[in-house]
Amino acid sequence: YNYADTLGVKIELNSFFDYSSINMNIFDFVKIFGILFDNSIEAASKCENKLVSIHITIDFYNRKQVFKIMNTYMKLILN
Repeated sequence: YNYADTLGVKIELNSFFDYSSINMNIFDFVKIFGILFDNSIEAASKCENKLVSIHITIDFYNRKQVFKIMNTYMKLILN
């Protein structure tokens, strides 16, 4: 969060989830999540509208844990 704040990136976090029910090693989860979060902050920091949105929920119908990290990004236009 501090890294995002220094770059002017706004973070939206919606979490409706019991983290003790994650079906993987917590250290692996944190490592993967951290890399994805860092990448999204870097991409968003290059935009005019700097935003990273994180949604963590459970899909009860499909019995899945859902982690979404979305961010704004610069669209590269090739001629």
